[in-house]
Amino acid sequence: QLGIQPDVVAFGKKTQVCGLMAGGRVDEITDNVFTVSSRINSPWGGNLVDMVRSRRILEVIEVDGLFDQAADSGRYLRGQLDTLA
Repeated sequence: QLGIQPDVVAFGKKTQVCGLMAGGRVDEITDNVFTVSSRINSPWGGNLVDMVRSRRILEVIEVDGLFDQAADSGRYLRGQLDTLA
């Protein structure tokens, strides 16, 4: 949307399980959270059920075009807010 590629994306809550996705730039930091396991933690820990549920939620997001719907709704909301400004 803005022509920006993020280094790290965090997600959670609405996907029922939190997570991180990261690009190669993270490897520029020697002791990043993905190479030193003690640098990142979760109070719940990961498990197979959470992984399967999260994967299914991400599949639904993709198949139902929810990213596009969110982008359309965001543009509409922004337009409506701009008329108020």
